Amino acid sequence: MTPPAPPPGRRRFGPPWPEEPGRGSVVSPGPAACLRGFARMAAGAAFLALLWILAIAAESAPDSRSRGDRMRRLRTRGARILTALLGVRRIRRGRPAAGTFLAAGNHLSWLDSLVVIAETGAAYTAYSRGNRLVDSFLRGMGTILLPRGYASSLPGAVKAAAERLRAGYPVGVFPEGTTTFGPDCLPFKPAFFQAALDAGVPVQPFALTYGTPAPWPSAPRSVHWVDWTPLPVHIFRALCLPRVDARMVWLPEILPAAGEDRRGLASRTEAAVRGRLAAGAT
Repeated sequence: MTPPAPPPGRRRFGPPWPEEPGRGSVVSPGPAACLRGFARMAAGAAFLALLWILAIAAESAPDSRSRGDRMRRLRTRGARILTALLGVRRIRRGRPAAGTFLAAGNHLSWLDSLVVIAETGAAYTAYSRGNRLVDSFLRGMGTILLPRGYASSLPGAVKAAAERLRAGYPVGVFPEGTTTFGPDCLPFKPAFFQAALDAGVPVQPFALTYGTPAPWPSAPRSVHWVDWTPLPVHIFRALCLPRVDARMVWLPEILPAAGEDRRGLASRTEAAVRGRLAAGAT
């Protein structure tokens, strides 16, 4: 029986280049790796449940500023603990700017937002997962959700991002709009750069890459989520790895120029990220 074709824009079997010499297969991890994957998945799920309870408790703060500060601290500490539980080692070069900013960079994996939040506590924009429980958790953690396939919802999400920025809280976005195999990035879509212009805050670019230890599969085949593998399966396979190195390079902040529109700001940010990736984001 011939398998169905993958959705447009998705490749089914991994990157369009050969695997690195001496690397193994991610498809069938051994018993020890499976045990590690199940243990990490269980620990992560238990910690997410705890985070949800703490997020509900944070809503009891007497004013919106207190709630916002509590949620940022909760996001930051929660993401740091969660990445450690999942076997992710964060390697940082440079530091994000102080104060409020729109964090924008390349998008490779479902891990990306966790890594950025662990560094900044940013409230992230994300597509709705179509699951009431999951979406409720994401909203509780301060995520700005966009319904999939509804372009009419984008202006409202941009407005919500601008309001967060005006309130003094960083916001994170992936302007490519989807994950890629790398090593380059797709053109940056300009929509959310309008939020930075409306709020009068800088853009904080970043370049993100992943690494895995040999002889395990390389990051494009095990960490980057671009193929047709269902998300739960992909998460489990990544958690079976001994570790994942998340290498984050924070680039100089970009201040909007006088009279600059969102397309110009997006173009400058894209150029900075592309340049760093081409030079090697390590």
